[in-house]
Amino acid sequence: MTKAEILTLCTSLSLDLEDDSTISTFFDDVIDDLAQLTMPPFVSGSFIEIAENVDEYAFPSTCLRLLHLIMTDKSITECSEDDISAYSTLWRGDLDTPLAFTQESLSREFRLYPTPDNDSTALAPGATDQLGADFVAGWIYAFYAEDRSTEIPDYLSIPVALLSLSKAFSMYSNFQDSEFADQCDQLARLFLTILRH
Repeated sequence: MTKAEILTLCTSLSLDLEDDSTISTFFDDVIDDLAQLTMPPFVSGSFIEIAENVDEYAFPSTCLRLLHLIMTDKSITECSEDDISAYSTLWRGDLDTPLAFTQESLSREFRLYPTPDNDSTALAPGATDQLGADFVAGWIYAFYAEDRSTEIPDYLSIPVALLSLSKAFSMYSNFQDSEFADQCDQLARLFLTILRH
């Protein structure tokens, strides 16, 4: 189902919702939340080539939010800029193998710390974008929540709609309904638990 179809489903399930446009603002949050639970349809991955002395990189084209980065065989930790500044006051000028990253969802970019001191090597023949299949030296493999606003598997349409409604009705507004929000959340979690087994 598409995002538009799921929003229509949300409108049908919430008969007294006056302004259904607000639900659309919670849809991406729900997809991101499901990806962080590592729900397979919402997690993807791809190689990112790095360049010497370059610390800012664009998200992969279908990336909603970075979940994890791996370089060669080492995990790169997500940190805030404050955390990195506490570690090194001159962090923007440090050169070495990256240990941490920050991300900015609005600009769809992430920054590596320290700045890479080497270029990526050529990808070996047969290297794939399968999750965890090949970690090539000097490349970053990014695991990310994939933007699925155009293609939600049908079996997840009800849980995604219910979680979107739960977020919409739990927020302070003219149509806030905590009881309905809780019921939507519980029913969605029941569906997700059944789907995992």
